[in-house]
Amino acid sequence: MFNIVIRCNITKQVMATLDEYVNLIENEFGSDERFEEFWKIAWDPDTISDKCSCPDYYCTPTDINDCLNIGRKLKFGMNLKQYMKFGNICYATNRNSFVIGTDGTIYKCTVAFDKDINHVGKLQHDGTMVLDTEKINFWTQRREITKRYCKNCPIYPSCLGMYCNLNNISGDGKFLCSGLLDSFSGYMETFEEQEGYISKCQ
Repeated sequence: MFNIVIRCNITKQVMATLDEYVNLIENEFGSDERFEEFWKIAWDPDTISDKCSCPDYYCTPTDINDCLNIGRKLKFGMNLKQYMKFGNICYATNRNSFVIGTDGTIYKCTVAFDKDINHVGKLQHDGTMVLDTEKINFWTQRREITKRYCKNCPIYPSCLGMYCNLNNISGDGKFLCSGLLDSFSGYMETFEEQEGYISKCQ
């Protein structure tokens, strides 16, 4: 049997009506065991400073804890696979993963279409791709700063410090953890409360 992971993108606006949001997901999908849910907050490297471009839109990494507390009320599983080996590495880091725009523009990320660093090439009329090597490397290579800060992390194998190469360095050049580690205990408590779910994923 196949399973479907519902990615729940949480913004400040969603946080304001999170109870209703959870109830909607529960009512629509909670009785079908094929579905799992996956909380993701919309965040920016500068959400913790006054440089954030949209402070009323982006959450802070710690907001995921509020989502988890409400998510425990759900009667269907959370996506445990994200904590397994390489389960949290962004698809954009895969050298063979591309998004092709209608005008032939080639992207790596399915979110940051307005950012120049995400315009990694052009699709030619004969089907070949002309790619910008420097931009491709931005998305696919681990940075030295990431290796230095992440090497002793207990859940390092799940993301290799490449949870989101776009957002793991602040505008000041400082390394930013996605917040996954800070929320780890909350996720585990949530998994534990879902009877039989851990054993099902082993």
